[in-house]
Amino acid sequence: MNIGFTPNEINALAEQLCPAILHRLDAAVKQHLKSSTPSLVRLTVKEVADQLKLSEKTILKYLAEGRLSGNNLGTITKPVWRISQKAVDDFLTH
Repeated sequence: MNIGFTPNEINALAEQLCPAILHRLDAAVKQHLKSSTPSLVRLTVKEVADQLKLSEKTILKYLAEGRLSGNNLGTITKPVWRISQKAVDDFLTH
């Protein structure tokens, strides 16, 4: 069966579908990890800030001070932090 899309139409369709698919896949993976292995869940700075009702700047400060543990998946000049739910729980209990 030949539908007859041009390459430009296919590219435009892919550009619209890929972000939606990736967003849903990311949400499904996070939900699965939360339900099966809470200690493996990795949260962004924004997610931790929302959870703790603090600013992202405060979370970054706590990471720099070592008060909250996390992993920098980026570089020193362009950090991309991920924090485990266990680290958040430990932060709350200490």
